[in-house]
Amino acid sequence: MINGILIDKGREAPNRKQNLLKMGIPFKEEQLLIGDYLLGDYCIEYKCWEDFYASIMDGRLFEQARNMESYKHPLIAVVGDKYKSLFKMNMYRGGRTRPEDMIRSALVALYRSFNVSVMMFTDDKDFCKFLGTLYHSLNSDKKKYRPVYHKRKPKDINEVRENVFCEVPGISVGKAKIILKNYDYDINKVLADIDNITDIKGIGKKLQESIAEVFKLNLQN
Repeated sequence: MINGILIDKGREAPNRKQNLLKMGIPFKEEQLLIGDYLLGDYCIEYKCWEDFYASIMDGRLFEQARNMESYKHPLIAVVGDKYKSLFKMNMYRGGRTRPEDMIRSALVALYRSFNVSVMMFTDDKDFCKFLGTLYHSLNSDKKKYRPVYHKRKPKDINEVRENVFCEVPGISVGKAKIILKNYDYDINKVLADIDNITDIKGIGKKLQESIAEVFKLNLQN
C-alpha cells in the first residue's frame, strides 16, 4: 500500500504538481538523496532530453544509475519532444559526435551494465498519467493478470500420449501412465476397449465417461 508519491523538494515543476492534483494523486515534497520521485521501492529519475544528454556528457547519468540500483525498481523517465530537442542540440553541439549517437550509446550502456529501465514520455501530462497509473496499480489488491505456465517439450512419443490423456478432466499423469501401460501405449487400443477400462485398478465409471465424452465414444449400458 502506497500512501502517496514522494517528490524531491525544489525539483518539481508547478505544472506537474497541478496534473497530479487534478488526477487526485496524493504527493509530498521531501529532500530525496536518490531520484526525483519515490513510490515505495519504485525510484524514478526525471529528465528532459537536454538534461539527459548533458548528464551523459558529464558522466552524471551513470553515477545516478548506479545509485538508483539500491532500489528494487529504478527508472529513468525522459520527457519531451525528442526530435525538436535533438534538432536544437545538433545546432549548438561543439563536438563531432552527434547527440543522437551519444544518447544511443548511453542507452546501450544502461541496458548492458545497469539494472535500470528507461522510458520516454511525450510531455509532462503523459508522464503524470504514468505516475497516476503506477500509483493506482500499487494500491490495487486485485491481480489483473493470469500467470501463463508453459509445458516442457515431451521427451518421447509415449510422453506425448500421456499428455493427450491428461487433457481429459480427472486424469492425472499417474493415471494416464496406468491406462496406457495396460494397452502397450496404444491409444487406439484404449479407445477400442473403452467399455472394459474400468477393470483397471483406480479407473472408475466417472473417468470412463470423461474419456468417452472427450473422444466422442459410445458406452454400452
